[in-house]
Amino acid sequence: MNRQASRSALTRTRAVKTQPDSSGPPSKAHHACLVFLAGERIGQRVELREGELSVGRSPESGIALASDLVSRNHATFIMRGNRVTLRDHRSTNGTYVNDHPISEIHLDDGDRISIGEFVIKYLGPGNAEAGYHDAVFRLMTHDGLTDVFNKRYFEEQLAVAVGDEKQVLSVILFDADHFKRINDSWGHPAGDAVLRQLADCAKEATQRIEGCQLARIGGEEFAVLVPLPQQPAVALAEDIRQRVGARPFDFDGRQIEVTVSLGVAARAPGESPTQLYQRADEQLYRAKQGGRDRVCA
Repeated sequence: MNRQASRSALTRTRAVKTQPDSSGPPSKAHHACLVFLAGERIGQRVELREGELSVGRSPESGIALASDLVSRNHATFIMRGNRVTLRDHRSTNGTYVNDHPISEIHLDDGDRISIGEFVIKYLGPGNAEAGYHDAVFRLMTHDGLTDVFNKRYFEEQLAVAVGDEKQVLSVILFDADHFKRINDSWGHPAGDAVLRQLADCAKEATQRIEGCQLARIGGEEFAVLVPLPQQPAVALAEDIRQRVGARPFDFDGRQIEVTVSLGVAARAPGESPTQLYQRADEQLYRAKQGGRDRVCA
């Protein structure tokens, strides 16, 4: 097929749900992927697998783009072997490849795709540039001290998760008790060491549950997006609390006693991201007021 758009009949497809490749070191054998170059998801990388991946404004899309310039069922990426086809679904504002409107086209390595205000670059299998984009994405989305997600990424993912009305979701907020006392008594390097080890404790607990996203959202405060209802989320929070309490936090050969307080809230119907976060924050405040080193929900 040549590089001109085909006018063949288009069919609606159902999304194959994927998660962006958002953590961990880049693979040496790079798969075909999409990298966002412009729009609110700039820097994000989405790996393409055999099958179909839909793009649209609908939260059920494989790649959900919250924009009025994007149709609910805008387009589909279709991967067969090493060939990737992009098919537009008669979207209102069109799909463009290298600034040309398309109906259906086979993508070449390096093609630039425009959907609404989003600009996406297609990188074919084995393209070494994917490793560079992985590194840039980590710099943009991860906290430099603890190597967990940062506040900006957490807020974006919270909004995406709340936008999917079918997704079960809870938020856990937690922070180190009396952290200022640690900094004042041991110095800020000790405080940094405590935060790194605290993040490691939380990673150990959350990595057992698929879809959990751990972020540092402020000084000593962390948040977890949990694809679980309230009671399992409370159990996860309690697991984090116990792991922290049992861990010997070490700085320069000396032990520092650390505890955490945690608040948990499960998403209610019709609730906004801000409302869900505020309810988790209220529960964290209750835990602090109740004596610390506890979980409130």
